Amino acid sequence: MKALIPTLLCSASALASHLPRTTSQNASSLVFTYGSAEQPDLVVAMSATTDGDFALHMSGSSKHSWIAVGTGTEMDGSMMFVLYGDGTKKGATLSTRSSTGHQEPSYVSSMEPQVSASSENGIHAATAYFRNSSAWMQNSIDMTSSKQPFIFALGPKTHGQTDSSPTAMIQRHVVYGSFTMDMTQALSSLASQANSENGTWTSSGASSAFDVSKDFDAGCVIHAVVMCLAFVIVFPLGALLLRLLSVRVHYLVQLTASLLVLVGLGSDIKASMWYTDNT
Repeated sequence: MKALIPTLLCSASALASHLPRTTSQNASSLVFTYGSAEQPDLVVAMSATTDGDFALHMSGSSKHSWIAVGTGTEMDGSMMFVLYGDGTKKGATLSTRSSTGHQEPSYVSSMEPQVSASSENGIHAATAYFRNSSAWMQNSIDMTSSKQPFIFALGPKTHGQTDSSPTAMIQRHVVYGSFTMDMTQALSSLASQANSENGTWTSSGASSAFDVSKDFDAGCVIHAVVMCLAFVIVFPLGALLLRLLSVRVHYLVQLTASLLVLVGLGSDIKASMWYTDNT
């Protein structure tokens, strides 16, 4: 994580010109971390000004194809922030999204934050500043709550993102969970940036992760296994048995293979429902 400090300093410096100037030095920032202390899978830091501006920092290991944090207790109706690389291993994209039900969240273009994002030394990092955010925050974040709920998720490790568009499709999460933040500590006269000390992040004003679950795309696995079984084994076996045994046995084996294909098709349709076209 020490190698991350220059990257974060550059991100903060690039964004600093957009921040309101003030003599206050005690602006607070809430920090949530998940994973190891040396290299967390996810770091989320945020703060807000008294006049409605909002600052967000996200960073995490690029071993996950994407990382995300959202408001509320579930995906349905959540305002989400998704961070992923662009395939060059140098750039990153922070995408503001909203979710309906438990489908892939869709891009929200109207939020238009000022963003500085990068990918370096195995870390995706982004710092975003939202001006006059009261319009969407009042329906998503209660700044008077000492236990404002949030959700987070991590994408799969095996497939990196190659699309840098904010509308890029993402694969289903492999880890998800919840945490809370004391938003009363986030209000200040300055929307501060996330700060690291000695190359490590320390949780502040946030709970530990809870209700953490590991997940995988069962539909795709079932589809692959069943289709391979049907076309590689059962269908050829049926053709072979037509020569060795009766037509009735051949018919039953081919019927079984056809049923397996229907199961594979159904699992593929079910899996596709987890993804939507954000364009």
